[in-house]
Amino acid sequence: VCDIISREKPDIVVLQEVVPESLKILETKLRTDYHFTAPPTGSYFTAILTSNATCDSSESKMSSHDFPNSRMGRSLLVLSNVILRKSRHRLAVMTSHMESLREGSQERVWQLDYIYREMQASLTHCDAVIFGGDTNLRATEVQQHPAPNGVLNAWLECKSPADSK
Repeated sequence: VCDIISREKPDIVVLQEVVPESLKILETKLRTDYHFTAPPTGSYFTAILTSNATCDSSESKMSSHDFPNSRMGRSLLVLSNVILRKSRHRLAVMTSHMESLREGSQERVWQLDYIYREMQASLTHCDAVIFGGDTNLRATEVQQHPAPNGVLNAWLECKSPADSK
């Protein structure tokens, strides 16, 4: 993972299924190039990395929103007020590892709706919102709960490379 990040040099990286040991490795290898945001505790969590070269995270604010009915301890990690150095646009960056398994469908759909609401709320103080994560969504769940107006799937909109699907 460190080699891919170093080679590709993405502006923003969202990670799921991070453990303290892997976070230490990532920080050791990437700390000069990336600002790290992760919850202060937990044995299994998500993280956001923003490029020091292209993003100003010095005034950003982290918040973690636990999903109250998650049986798997899932949450939404938000990094607000990330400023893109070139355009000066303010971003909110979000990630989550949503509820897994077929039995988690009702909770997963609730989590999706919550994320949509948080995305829309963030637009009151940010120019754009980026969400990336392990949604575990089934096609029927996405069809029954489409994204609100103005929310686009970047993977589809940017015509992702066929070898990355």
